[in-house]
Order: sequence, then C-alpha cells, then structure tokens
Amino acid sequence: MSSFDQQQEAIKRQFSSAPPASPVVSCPKGALTEQEAKQWFDDFKHREEIPWNYPNDCCYNRAHVMARELHAVGVDVGKVWNYAPSPNIGDFLRVATPNDPKGYVEWGYHVAPTVPVTDPRGQIHRMVIDPSIANTPITPDQWKALQGQPLSKLVATNASPYYRDQNGRAYAGVDPTNRQRPPTHEEVQAIFDRHRRARALNWIGKE
Repeated sequence: MSSFDQQQEAIKRQFSSAPPASPVVSCPKGALTEQEAKQWFDDFKHREEIPWNYPNDCCYNRAHVMARELHAVGVDVGKVWNYAPSPNIGDFLRVATPNDPKGYVEWGYHVAPTVPVTDPRGQIHRMVIDPSIANTPITPDQWKALQGQPLSKLVATNASPYYRDQNGRAYAGVDPTNRQRPPTHEEVQAIFDRHRRARALNWIGKE
C-alpha cells in the first residue's frame, strides 16, 4: 500500500462515513427529547378522530385528549391558556387558517398542552403541542404570537383544568352538576362529533 493509500485509510478511520453520534444527554423523568416531542406532535396531528380542521372551537377537548394520553405514559404535561384582553370586537385572538371559509378564526381564549423538552445541551424548555395552528412543537411565546393579539394574557397551569375562565375558575369536566368530574370517553367523543357537524354546516355551499 502506498503512503497515499495509507493516508486515505487513516482519514477514513478518523472520519467515518457514519453520522457522528449525538452527545448523550440524560432526559429527566417526565421530560421528552426534541425527537420524542415531534413524534408525539405528528402522531396527534394524524389522528382522524380529532377534528383539527375545525379550529373555530374544540381546543379544550383536543387539549384534554392530548394531555390525558401524555400523562398516561409519564410525561409531566401541563396546559397553557391564552386570553384575549377583552370581549370587544377587534380584541379577539385571531389566526389565519384555510380551515374556515373566511380564511381566519377568532377566539376569546385558546388552550393547548405543554410538555418539558430537553434540548441537546440538557436544558429543559416547556413546549406547546398544538397541531391546530402550528406545524411543530413551539414555545409558549411563539404560540401566543401566532394568535395575533399582543395584549393577550398567557397563563400556565397543570393538566387538570378541562376548562378555565379568564378569572381563574377551573372545571375538570362538562357535567354542570359536578364540575370536578372529568369527562368520560363518550362525552369527549360526543363533543368531537358535535364540532364535526358544526364544521360541515360552516362550509355548506362554500366548498
């Protein structure tokens, strides 16, 4: 073997064609890696029973389903709520979307689950999982910015509230006689069904 060939072999051994190994970063209990968070996001986005194409309403039900499933596998899931500054026209949260005939939707509030995500340096950041308006996990500030109302108020909570009003009153479910009872699977699916019907009515004569 010539000295040139020997040099090339040494280079190959030093710089393998295989991709370099990522540094090993311990992921604290309850946290996700960036890759795991994106996989959860994509899995939720492709769930046909969740009406992502009706952003007009249903955020509380979608957030409940995602948070429940993340919690079930040990993720330290929470929720983030964004409240419009007032109920006046022009003060609503507003998001552009192809899933409404107007090209946008407006809300008095919006909610989505959050998860702790460990970055390659081992730092943990809360990220929002919301396929209704984003394409990947994003920070709460990025999530708020998408909603077009700089005067809105972000509030972080644990995953327990099914609904929380702007004054801080929180409810675990939909039963008016027992607000502390979480919704059943049948109640959750009935709400999804109702929102699918509402979407169909919203698009009559427009598709």
